[in-house]
Amino acid sequence: VPAFPFIEEGNVAYFLYRGTPSSINLAGDMNGWTTQGYAFSRLADTDLWYWEDAYEADARLDYKFVLNGSTWILDPLNPRQVSGGFGPNSELAMPGYIDPPEILNYPAIPHGSIEDTLFHSNFLNNSRTVRIYLPPSYDPAGSDSFPVALFHDGGEYLTLGSAKNVLDYLIAEQRIQPLIAVFVPPVNRDNEYAFTQTVPYTSFILQELMPYVDGAYRTRHAPDQRLMAGLSFGGLITTEICYGHPEAFGLLGLYSPAYWPKDGEVINNMVGGPVKDLKIYMDWGTYEASILLDGQQLKDILPALSYEMTWYQWHEGHSWGSWRAHLDLSLEYFFPGSALGIDETAILPQQMHLAQNYPNPFNPETVISYQLSVVSDVKLEVYNLLGQKIATLIDARQGAGEYRVRWDGRDRHGSPVGSGVYFYRLSANGNNSAATVQTRKMIL
Repeated sequence: VPAFPFIEEGNVAYFLYRGTPSSINLAGDMNGWTTQGYAFSRLADTDLWYWEDAYEADARLDYKFVLNGSTWILDPLNPRQVSGGFGPNSELAMPGYIDPPEILNYPAIPHGSIEDTLFHSNFLNNSRTVRIYLPPSYDPAGSDSFPVALFHDGGEYLTLGSAKNVLDYLIAEQRIQPLIAVFVPPVNRDNEYAFTQTVPYTSFILQELMPYVDGAYRTRHAPDQRLMAGLSFGGLITTEICYGHPEAFGLLGLYSPAYWPKDGEVINNMVGGPVKDLKIYMDWGTYEASILLDGQQLKDILPALSYEMTWYQWHEGHSWGSWRAHLDLSLEYFFPGSALGIDETAILPQQMHLAQNYPNPFNPETVISYQLSVVSDVKLEVYNLLGQKIATLIDARQGAGEYRVRWDGRDRHGSPVGSGVYFYRLSANGNNSAATVQTRKMIL
């Protein structure tokens, strides 16, 4: 057995526990963290308990064991853990899940600095420590200016989301432009983000905090150079502030946004009101039911209203393990660096084009490039000679531009495929038109 939980046939996971409790249940992202159901079975005449279930080949889920209906423990056999707002959880990572390299600390690369400011708000009559990230190239005596990214739940973005590591890595790899990041922790989170204090919190951000940041640091003031990002209720307040004040922040990073407070007033105002000049990144997990439904509706509604938007759907739950792993995608979308090969001044492609993969033949991996002329719902899939789908490389809404995708020769279960001839197929449906499809051959 190479690891626990034990994975069989690419998508079946066996959770194991050895001991003498009266009962064991699995609680986690896979069942909404309920202690009911998902009951382990005990092998007769042994102290070995097990639970078997099937998951997507690239799923990543948080979980714990519940002993005797009340004692929550980590999986003793699983060394993989992810920290959350209520402490560490065990982590199920299926074979097709790829660990994010950008969340790690790399001592050899240049590192940005963090400056702390104890900031008092007259609007809220409270104080908090705001942490400001300056990129490695920031020179106090310089004259250049930088884009700005503001994060709600700022303390947890740094501790649980590894945001400083992500910024250092992406800047060092030239995947994003150097930027200034403002990490704002809540004092009264639910009310500031969702209920009774959203108006004074908005005033604090726009009339107190950002004038200080703009005065103390060389920030860019144009709304298309200013990102606001948040998760869950943080995504809610991001939407409320940016839709209400598009002249202040024009870029929205929405991670699992929770729109249910006040009977959906915030998102209903946006969907039913005037279209503002906003650019949106949104993602969510298939294991967070109500947010999944909102995401699947908004990915169609907002572009139909002429909002520029990209979105992703992951086989994950409402977890920092998901949010930290995908922070890079929103930053690369809004502030692409030179390594991504995106020239914002370049003329956009006039039509969809699927390029020949390179290298070809290849072993063990290859890069597939394609161009989109309009915002489109995109699928990039790999098929074998029998016409069977081997892997889905992209299933997302993407803006006009050039894209590169790396395929490592693995199928949808995360298993290496055999050498031979394969076809990769790009399907793009833009502007409510019929899908355009292109296919090319490659050799592994």
